[in-house]
Amino acid sequence: MDTCPNCHRGLEADPPTCPHCGADVAALRSMLQGGTRPERSSPDRSPGGGLVQGKKAQAIVAAGILSAIGVLLLILLWPSKFPDMVLTPAASNPTGEDPCLVKDQCVVLYLAPWCGYCRKAISVAQGMIDKFEGTDTGLKVVVGSGQPDALEAMAEGIGVGTFLDGDRRLWNALGISGVPAWYLVDSHGTIRGQVSGYANMPMILKALGHEPEKI
Repeated sequence: MDTCPNCHRGLEADPPTCPHCGADVAALRSMLQGGTRPERSSPDRSPGGGLVQGKKAQAIVAAGILSAIGVLLLILLWPSKFPDMVLTPAASNPTGEDPCLVKDQCVVLYLAPWCGYCRKAISVAQGMIDKFEGTDTGLKVVVGSGQPDALEAMAEGIGVGTFLDGDRRLWNALGISGVPAWYLVDSHGTIRGQVSGYANMPMILKALGHEPEKI
């Protein structure tokens, strides 16, 4: 026996309207038959299915993090270049002699006249000049970050191979945050080591990673 789609009471025949509630039986049946509900994609109910997908997502995230760390380390550890710029020779270096021009490597020392430790570092630099004589290592001193008279006064106490950075171009290019600043630069202009502060010559050379067999 058919039932009314509206009141669900029995129908003895196939009337156009329900004798009990008066609903349009044909219209209701047509609407119910024509309306289809969208099928939902069922989640993976297989044993371990969700766990596998979760592990895949975690692996993708981990791979992305490792890649980002690798790029960051590459940037941080990649040797940087010493700025290639022309500096003004100090009055005590009238020929503009560059002690590092034909050397395999060079120790570059940046000093500032207002820095007490920089004045102490001059004696260390002079000791290096003597020690490097006849070797494949040179020493260049740059005096900057001060008034012109003060720069020249400090440079005079050092001697040859001294240059001035009165406009702080080299200071800014190197991003110096403390002086005395020491750099070990190879013949290709690559910075192989750097350290800031005052110490004796063996400690400075060790901190720079200087190769003893080259001195």
